Parts: sequence; C-alpha cells; structure tokens
Amino acid sequence: MALGRSTVYVLPNEIPTADMHVWERLAGIVFLRRNKQLTALHESLDCTALSITEVYIKFIFRFVEHALVHAHQVRRLLVAGAT
Repeated sequence: MALGRSTVYVLPNEIPTADMHVWERLAGIVFLRRNKQLTALHESLDCTALSITEVYIKFIFRFVEHALVHAHQVRRLLVAGAT
C-alpha cells in the first residue's frame, strides 16, 4: 500500500524498533507493527506483510551502521529456530 509517497509494510513483532524511524525516513516507507486485530484492515488496504527474513534482507542490513542491535536479535532468532 502507498500512503502518500510512502509504501506501507507490516512488520513481525519480533523485529526490534531501534532506529526504525531511520529506515522509514531513508527508504521513504512506513512500518506498522503486526497486530492480529488489525490484520483484516491491513489486508484491505493492501499493506505488505513481511517475514522476519524479508525485513532483515530488504531494510535492516542495508543500513549496516544501525544493525548491531539487530545482529544480536538475528542470533537469538536463529538459536530459537524462528523464520
């Protein structure tokens, strides 16, 4: 979904919010936190739901200088077996 000139993505709850505003500003996007109660609304608005892997590959790792906290989260997710 596009909101003005920004594309809207729905993020998994496991993604830390640290520096999220930086990614939004630099990439011209809007991130929404996944909320089961709003799933139908997100779908009706054509918001793009992303997996944990997609978020890291498409956005977080592009901004390496902001990725240290996320590297720790990736490690925790891998150890826990999340996808």
